[in-house]
Amino acid sequence: MTWLTWRLQRTEFVLLGAMLAGLSGLLLWTQSDVAAIARVTECANPFAEPRLGCGVDPSPIYDLVFQGLPWFNFLPLIAAVLLALPLVTELEQGTYRLAWTQGRTRAAWAWNRLGLLTLAAVGFATVFTVAFRWWSGPLDRVYGRLGEDSYDFGGTLPLAHTLFAVALVLATGVVLRRTVPAVVLAGVAYVAIRIPFILWVRPRLRTPETIVDAPATAGGAPGDWQLAWRWRDAAGAELGPDGFFAVCGPTRALSPEAAEECARSHGLVQVLTYHPAAHYWPLQLTETAIFLAGAVALLGFAGWWLVRRVE
Repeated sequence: MTWLTWRLQRTEFVLLGAMLAGLSGLLLWTQSDVAAIARVTECANPFAEPRLGCGVDPSPIYDLVFQGLPWFNFLPLIAAVLLALPLVTELEQGTYRLAWTQGRTRAAWAWNRLGLLTLAAVGFATVFTVAFRWWSGPLDRVYGRLGEDSYDFGGTLPLAHTLFAVALVLATGVVLRRTVPAVVLAGVAYVAIRIPFILWVRPRLRTPETIVDAPATAGGAPGDWQLAWRWRDAAGAELGPDGFFAVCGPTRALSPEAAEECARSHGLVQVLTYHPAAHYWPLQLTETAIFLAGAVALLGFAGWWLVRRVE
């Protein structure tokens, strides 16, 4: 049965492997640029924008990878479509009935297929995580991993997101039994879940730290994830976005020392809400547990539907 599954999905497995090899090759090619840019700590401004590199001229390939980092968030969904597509196509065309006449129960057939897809997803996510972690390591040591674009591509999140995406496509596919609608609906659902989670849920997975009367010139320590700066007046009331502008004028027209003096003279204090670097693994593991729980539930549902509802 495992060999048959491989034969049915070998094209998709090859495509997935080629995509993974291509990404790993790009990361390998540009890792020297990352190491050079990480030397930004030796510059006069240790918090300079990584892309500037303090005089380092990265290669065009690095520019391509760096600019494409946000699109890496779609890799779990692409992998899920490639892995789940053959099974959904079988259900659409009805060829699965032939497998049920070969002396194997439908339960054995279903769980064998789902199990192999799960293992393939784990392998894909593991290789990608190791490659990306090695690539981003020099910059991570300088700027930290929390709150950066690379946060979703390290730790345990690639595994959780990939398994969740695979389970979502499979669950949608076994119910609809139509390839294109299933892929479109699962893709929309995946994006609709991930974006609100990143924007609103992730910052609240752990109680953030708060600093009252933070210096106006403070920028936070490297590795911290700043959530919000808020101004308070002497009465403790929070000012709106233009509150400091109304009192002290355009910030860009003031030196840091002048901005600090103006705030002090008017009794204004800043309140900084942030996640310290130490929250990296608690946030990672909590989000991982949530998406893995969703993946297990969806895979269980897909298996149950295949065994009980597919005729």
